[in-house]
Amino acid sequence: MADLVEALRQLSADTGATLNPVISATGVVVSADPLKIQIDQKTTLLESMLRLTNAVKDHTTDMAIPGVGLVTVSVASALKVGESVFMVRDQGGQKYTVIDRT
Repeated sequence: MADLVEALRQLSADTGATLNPVISATGVVVSADPLKIQIDQKTTLLESMLRLTNAVKDHTTDMAIPGVGLVTVSVASALKVGESVFMVRDQGGQKYTVIDRT
């Protein structure tokens, strides 16, 4: 009977992990180069642990301007020290995707 109860507990835990594959988090940029984001007093994420969306990094994009045509523009969106960010953590917690500023 104890084995059955333990098996049910494990099944429940596995199901919970499957239903919640992503966890949101917030953090503060503590270094811009190299990028480091602190999520609590004990945890600072290094650049190698982060994926950045275009909303939080410098990038170029093509833009159609009526009467001018298609032009390539530079967008300066790099994170700065002190900015708060919103992230999602991958299941397993190895990588975080920085979505936007908060």
